[in-house]
Amino acid sequence: MRFVALAMALTATGSAAQQWRLDPQLEGTVTAALSGRLAISSEASGGEKLSDLGREGLRVLIEPSFGRYAYYVTLRWVPAGCIPRDRAKRDGSDSARLCHASHVRARRIDAATGAIALAQFHVPREDGDAVLEQLDARLAQWKGPNFASTDGTSVSLERVRDGQVRSMSSNSSPSYGIDNPAAQLRGDLLRILLAYGPAGFAPRAEDWHVQPPGENWGGCSPGLAQPLDRGFGAGDSGCDAAKRWPG
Repeated sequence: MRFVALAMALTATGSAAQQWRLDPQLEGTVTAALSGRLAISSEASGGEKLSDLGREGLRVLIEPSFGRYAYYVTLRWVPAGCIPRDRAKRDGSDSARLCHASHVRARRIDAATGAIALAQFHVPREDGDAVLEQLDARLAQWKGPNFASTDGTSVSLERVRDGQVRSMSSNSSPSYGIDNPAAQLRGDLLRILLAYGPAGFAPRAEDWHVQPPGENWGGCSPGLAQPLDRGFGAGDSGCDAAKRWPG
């Protein structure tokens, strides 16, 4: 995955290392689409371009460094051309044109086979608004470093708000990057996929890692999320919630 190239770049010398250090995408945010080694590829997006979002929307590429799947996710308000409620006129004259929900489109890319799985669904206005409003607030303030290590779960995001672009890419963990927009967005989007997306599509683990074929990571969250009556894990599993926390 992409972090193989990242690890090599961190150990580079001479002009390559200097170029890496001077890259403005390594901290804070940029007011343009991501570029170079951090760009969201056409292969990942299925040919979708940032300009396809129009004047409002979000697109994100989430790549766990050792997991089976990468996820490309877009979020748009509907209907097209609607006015976000935080920018509506206070006199109510925009009421007929207000946004009513968010449309989510997700591509799951299998690193083992190259297979693509697609999911599309709508999210209630309150939940979609909360994701974007919290992201916008964090992006406006963020000036910190974006990369914590040579692996982890990479989140590349491009947000278009009222026609203006703000982007960043980071592999910081939400546990440590409490103000990091990309790190927190990774958790927000996972909750959206688990709550409203189809069963068996999203990862179970908060770091988005799904166990590749032929590997055995152990633990309780190596696979895709399925609805279970007994919490996470079932049957004789050591992860069976009813056995681990009876009552």
